Amino acid sequence: MLDTITLGLDEMIASVDTVSFAGDPTLYVAVGTAVVLPSEPEPTRGQIRLLEPCQSSSSNEVALPPFRVVNTLEVSGAVYALHAFQGRLLGAVNNRLLLWDLKKDPDYRLVEVCRYSAGVIVMDLQSMGHQILVGDIMRSVTLIQFDPEELSFEMVAFDETSAWSMTVDMLSDNHFLCADDAGNLLSLSCGVASRRQDASKTLERVGRIHTGEFMNRFRRAKTSLGPTLWASASGAFGWVMAVDEQRFFRLLKLQEFMGKELKPMLSYQWRDRLDLQGFSHVEHEGFLNGNLLARYLKMPEMKQQELAQLLLDEGFSKTESPREELLEDLEMLSPVS
Repeated sequence: MLDTITLGLDEMIASVDTVSFAGDPTLYVAVGTAVVLPSEPEPTRGQIRLLEPCQSSSSNEVALPPFRVVNTLEVSGAVYALHAFQGRLLGAVNNRLLLWDLKKDPDYRLVEVCRYSAGVIVMDLQSMGHQILVGDIMRSVTLIQFDPEELSFEMVAFDETSAWSMTVDMLSDNHFLCADDAGNLLSLSCGVASRRQDASKTLERVGRIHTGEFMNRFRRAKTSLGPTLWASASGAFGWVMAVDEQRFFRLLKLQEFMGKELKPMLSYQWRDRLDLQGFSHVEHEGFLNGNLLARYLKMPEMKQQELAQLLLDEGFSKTESPREELLEDLEMLSPVS
């Protein structure tokens, strides 16, 4: 343990992120909190504490702590998410999206730039360029555009179907991930114009799979086109990554063959907890099950050859060594070192 901060009575940490502000090379730590009271259905008070690393000096006789709190901002609600955004700090306070600058004159102050009412309770934020992806606890996913000239937010697209979104990520400016509270993983993309009178579009659900894990955080790998890492409340972790279309359909067919082989042990159904008629079951689509495909590597070589030959016979492989091709495909899905 390097350092600690003292919280107030009934105060809990709800979010943490690192941020550098425009014109300031310092990497700050922003900590968002909520004052949780039994009498309130949702917190009405919270704080953002901005921590600056202390600059140690060889002339100091007393050892300095690693960080010092340079600003504490009171807000009206729980700070469920914080995110570094274009040299500013972006935050989700209950249902509001807020953007702050850091001013030093000479005291440190977080100054609000703009705000937007984004939903019911905003749980997570991600960004790419001027776009911000908002994960809401009831309204699923919304795509917001930031105008740096007007210093304003505008809704670009939204998911018309409700979902209790826990965490979100942007794979590209048109392809997004969402994990809900029922262990489901969704992929979405911008679709046609919505039925609303504004210019917003719908976010179409193009993929879904039931993982059985309560995923509460996505983190992007540092490499370009790298996987999105996820962590769950149970302590499990894994990753989601994109594959090219030809490899996807080849591995999807392999997954189908393996599902028939291992059918008594496996279930691929997706549970949609928001169906009005009760619980419904819909087959997964748009995702590969990496854990299932990894079992191919543990099969006897003869069985591997048999499944590879089935792919060749059905036209999903055009090489003379379909087994080696599958092994190469699966090696690409192996854990990132």
